[in-house]
Amino acid sequence: MHKVVIPKRNMLRKFVSVDKSGELKTKGDPKISYATMMVIRQYLSCLSPKIYAFPIIIAVRYSLFRTQFLTSEKQEIPIINYQSQKEKVITRVA
Repeated sequence: MHKVVIPKRNMLRKFVSVDKSGELKTKGDPKISYATMMVIRQYLSCLSPKIYAFPIIIAVRYSLFRTQFLTSEKQEIPIINYQSQKEKVITRVA
């Protein structure tokens, strides 16, 4: 991104500031900023699987109980029995 100008009022300026000449100045200890970043990354890596588990559970339950198309025995087939559905759902469960 070349020649992009961001107004000062739109910048998050708690630990970093830009003066009128365009020089960047950091405030505080960089080790604290790094530690905060690492805590947030750990939080995200622990929280993401829990959040994604709920839609996966819903998809599996739907696939197990949703039926369509009659067989020669006049019974409908659960959609989990279709290969494409298995590939979509089971890989995410694993």
